[in-house]
Amino acid sequence: MLIELDPAVYTFEHHDSVVAMLVLFKRQWHDWAIHPMDVAAFTEFLRETQQGLVSDTNRLFAENCAKNYLAYDKRAPTRLGGARLAEGVEELGRPAAVIVENAESDGCFLRAVATVLDSEVREAFEKGRIALVHGGGVGDACKQARKVCEELPRFNRALLVLDSDRWVPGSESKHEKKARELRKAGVKVHVLLLREAENYVPNRVFVAIPRQRGRETTHLDSLKTLSHAQRGHLDMKNGLKSTGDTASYQRELYEDLPDFHRRRLVGGFGDRILHYFEDFVRSVSAEDIMKNAGPEALEDLRDMLDQIKRIV
Repeated sequence: MLIELDPAVYTFEHHDSVVAMLVLFKRQWHDWAIHPMDVAAFTEFLRETQQGLVSDTNRLFAENCAKNYLAYDKRAPTRLGGARLAEGVEELGRPAAVIVENAESDGCFLRAVATVLDSEVREAFEKGRIALVHGGGVGDACKQARKVCEELPRFNRALLVLDSDRWVPGSESKHEKKARELRKAGVKVHVLLLREAENYVPNRVFVAIPRQRGRETTHLDSLKTLSHAQRGHLDMKNGLKSTGDTASYQRELYEDLPDFHRRRLVGGFGDRILHYFEDFVRSVSAEDIMKNAGPEALEDLRDMLDQIKRIV
């Protein structure tokens, strides 16, 4: 997060909290938005509380941060100060929380997407600045999100990410009602545009799945024939029914899909798609995601990552 300290905290009374916040800034846990006009107050604070090399190093650090004050992006800094300064610093020293249904598989998905699309979020995962919270299903994930927000009350550094479970494009997710209720309660929620996280995984990852290597790749060839709308709402893990038939609520979506393609898509691609996504992510590009999942899907992922950056 982009944090601006109230100059009024540069006193001996708040020394420990200010120094603790400086440590977080230097570790790049957060960005320091110090106005150039506040450097003098900070320098006076150093003169009264620190000596020698430590004081000089911190002064130079503040001056360098001040040079970047006007260069920051459009993020508005979060101002920190007041009587509860110590509590705020303690909370900012904890990782931001991303609540998901399954921390193992969804964690693979989020880390892989960050690797492809956003180095800043990827680094936050690598440095432990993001904590994944296992929900264990949509209902429990929603409960966990409320609980985590209560534990991080000052800065609301939590985001709930849910599959939409949509069967057709444009329909309201069955989780949207819960999402609206949570948002009204102040909980940040991102509901994926496509059916599930697996629908964003590009084709080149499916080639690497061991099951693919042991049999003909005709089912992958059939996957490649799907439109973005069809691919985005297919049950990637389980595929179509064993009869090759299509459920009534998806009949219109797949009405132009030849029967032999439907038969090939029976059985799906298994439940470890997201694990393979992370394993083979170095071979994936943003263009792959856009080509296979569609430009709207790519934009949805970028929006999700932007929301994560705002809480980190």
